[in-house]
Amino acid sequence: MSETLDRKASGARVRIERIDGALATRLAELGLVPGSEVEVVRAIPFGGPVVLDRDGFRFAIRRVDASAIQVGEAS
Repeated sequence: MSETLDRKASGARVRIERIDGALATRLAELGLVPGSEVEVVRAIPFGGPVVLDRDGFRFAIRRVDASAIQVGEAS
């Protein structure tokens, strides 16, 4: 069962299953494509951004964008 990235807690390691909308193109430029694994470094509370780590590269995305990313368990 998949859920959205905005609902994952800090420290969670997840595999991206699907990215909805035009966001997919922007995130593909950062290497976030379906099948890739990321770690949630920090989920800032009260609607703040979600900080992700992908192979040592850290970046933050808006929580509304994280809600458009379907994730599953990392292998």
